[in-house]
Amino acid sequence: MHRFVAAVLASLTAGTALGQPTFQPIALNGEQAPGFDPGVTLSNFSSSSLAMSDNGNAVFRAFASGQGNVLFHVSPSGDVQPYLLENTQAPGLPAGVNLNTIQVPRAVVNDSGEVVFTGRVTGTGVTLNSRHAIFAGDESGFRAVARGDDAVPGSPTLAYGSIYNDYTQFNSAGHAAFWCQLASPSLNGIIMSEGDGQGLRSVATKNEQVPGMPVGTTFQFFLGNTLNIDDAGRTSFISEIELATGGHRYAVIREDETWTPTVVAQERAPIPGHPATSEFNEFGLFSPKANSAGEYALISSITEDGVGSHAVCLIADGVGVSLVARKGETAPGLPQGVTYAWFHDGAEVFALNNTGRVAFVAALEGTGVNLDNRYALFAETGQSGPVMIARNDDHATGHPAGTYFDDVAGSRVRFNDANQLAFIITLSDGTDSFKGLYATDEFGVLHHVVSVGDTIDIDPDPEQTNLVTITRLDNLELANSGEILIAVSISGSSGLIKYSGVVACPADTNHDGILSPADFSAWVQAFNTQSPACDQNNDGECTPADFSAWVANYNAGC
Repeated sequence: MHRFVAAVLASLTAGTALGQPTFQPIALNGEQAPGFDPGVTLSNFSSSSLAMSDNGNAVFRAFASGQGNVLFHVSPSGDVQPYLLENTQAPGLPAGVNLNTIQVPRAVVNDSGEVVFTGRVTGTGVTLNSRHAIFAGDESGFRAVARGDDAVPGSPTLAYGSIYNDYTQFNSAGHAAFWCQLASPSLNGIIMSEGDGQGLRSVATKNEQVPGMPVGTTFQFFLGNTLNIDDAGRTSFISEIELATGGHRYAVIREDETWTPTVVAQERAPIPGHPATSEFNEFGLFSPKANSAGEYALISSITEDGVGSHAVCLIADGVGVSLVARKGETAPGLPQGVTYAWFHDGAEVFALNNTGRVAFVAALEGTGVNLDNRYALFAETGQSGPVMIARNDDHATGHPAGTYFDDVAGSRVRFNDANQLAFIITLSDGTDSFKGLYATDEFGVLHHVVSVGDTIDIDPDPEQTNLVTITRLDNLELANSGEILIAVSISGSSGLIKYSGVVACPADTNHDGILSPADFSAWVQAFNTQSPACDQNNDGECTPADFSAWVANYNAGC
């Protein structure tokens, strides 16, 4: 074995520097507004308006000088065009009704470049309720999906009340779903959907009987932030329900194949697919996420055999529940004796991708855990089970010694279908705190992308340079290609730039940007610790077969 390894090392070439990913400007304040006459420039770029689909279609809002606020579309290749201009005729509404405000957040865009958003309108006949409407469309035109004060389809005695911009969803077929209040009877909530392709219909209304539950069990308060419409057109959401026997609890509701809203999980009830002694206690209500396959992930306190616990739960189409991580389990990638203590119920740090994998932040307890290092980010990036991505107080990759991750729980996390993460996180050098952007490659290896204070070249032409300094990192979106759209402030401007994505180079196992024999020693260490860098054949496992794969990857170069 030793002679074989020596022979392999003797055949390795000298160190080779790796190619670097690129940045390019998409839309920057002060520059020409795409799609407008020369001299019309951008300003007031809204970082919170940024939204992107899985394949890289994106939208944002910015002001075009002399024109007004504009909803812009960004194609996966980076081309920008205007979709809608404020203070023009509102699409699909009577003449004299103008689109006054494209409200952000948050628009939702699909892989076809269609977008749905809530707008505020002014003009002829507009009332307090009818001033809000939902619009959907693309460059070929927009339609009005619903408007306050309109009659609810199929329910002539009901009318929409206030329509909120945060509670509208959109699927790949261009079907919308939304939650809103009702004007008549006042304040009762309703879930509406176009998911069956037959136009808008009511999915659930407050005080209605919950199908499949004992008579007298009714829908009550809907959590609009949990609403989803999957690619099959079926909605899912969390609702408070009132039991026939009295009392209230929250339940995960999903439409079944007959479009009937069905309880698939509920508080203080058995966990589907687990022993009768296991049950949900209380759901975390800020972090629940659903995906295009209709899977639902949430954090919940649970009871197992009479003992209270805490878990990250994946509900697979109502068939069963997987406990991805639970209190007391050994935290992967950390020393023996360090376990999960509980899981952070935060909307920006909890993510579910369309392959059914979850990213989450956990509080730790056990050997060596203190207030400075107790939080860590984990994700199912391809290995069997979660792996640790970043931990408070650990060295921040790409920075000098003494710079460390400072606020994992306050990160803004995105998770794509290639099981790659991108996140903005607070760093500290012991004196100053600042933001950094990190991403994992397809092998789960963490890379530094850019940090506040860095000077980067945003001219994609290798023969030209356009050096700018990052002064703020405000928002991000991650495509399945690994490309990242970043809302930034830079020297003298702000706006949107695009990062070409982390280039996976699995053979560079010590992550120094150079292929050299030192990477073999790093691979051996990764094998011994079963870390993500070991998995050179990308089969989700760390086995001796990965040694041959490492040699092949090394010789292939990057």
